[in-house]
Amino acid sequence: QVRRCPPWLGRARLAQGPGLEACPEGHGLRPVWVVDTWPMADEMGPALVRLWCEVLEDPNPVHGDAAFAAASRHRGLVAPPTMLMPLTTRPGWTPGGSRAAPGAAHAAETPDHPYAAVLRMTQRYHRPIRMGERPTIRLEQAEPTPEVDTERGRGRIVAQRFVLLDADGVEIAEHAVDQLRYRERRQAPQPPPPLWDGPLAPAPGPRTTRRWADVGVGERSAPVSLDITLRRCIMWVAATRDFYDVHHDPAAAVAMGAPGLFIGVHFGHGLLGRLVTDWGGPEALQR
Repeated sequence: QVRRCPPWLGRARLAQGPGLEACPEGHGLRPVWVVDTWPMADEMGPALVRLWCEVLEDPNPVHGDAAFAAASRHRGLVAPPTMLMPLTTRPGWTPGGSRAAPGAAHAAETPDHPYAAVLRMTQRYHRPIRMGERPTIRLEQAEPTPEVDTERGRGRIVAQRFVLLDADGVEIAEHAVDQLRYRERRQAPQPPPPLWDGPLAPAPGPRTTRRWADVGVGERSAPVSLDITLRRCIMWVAATRDFYDVHHDPAAAVAMGAPGLFIGVHFGHGLLGRLVTDWGGPEALQR
């Protein structure tokens, strides 16, 4: 009995026990296992959201203005949906002991391919996370592929899927990532995407959400631009609890093959989320 996951994942899983996943590079099917489950490190709270929004300079009032949020479709403050990836991060230390750093964990899983780079990510949001919630996280992981050629170079692909569940076991959101594990300390540079040159969409009024009738085909949103400074990188580490050393230690980043220290990939998620609500208004839903 095989059930299909959503088409955006392009994956097939067995209804019970380990599933099967289609290799993104076309190398057949791999077993998929539920590797672990754990509660989110903390309840969702205003401090976590405030730090995230501060680094992104995100003014959306549904994340920080209690009166506005209470009168909105959400009926209260909610977290930005793009916070999903760092919410799955577990503390590096608890009274019960320490966890291996991300780089060490990669090397333990695929010792012949100890370095990691993200190939692709997909997120899906069923609803926002509300203040006071503490979802359970379920990690599913496929067996590494054989060595293959990818757009980021040659290596083995490890596919992971993080699912956030509420107290009743209902999915809130999910985050899927295909990670390239490679041998050499290098990363292939990525060319910037082409810019869209359509007409600029008019900005919605203050705290006003755009309606379908306001959307023009071919319009582009106003750009969002933030300088990536050392200060912003360090603030982002604090906001996301992503202490992978390549995001705060220039020497570690160079040793891994990067030109220098670089900000976490979820900064792009947050920036895109802000772009959407800057364009669509504070109550625009992201899926």
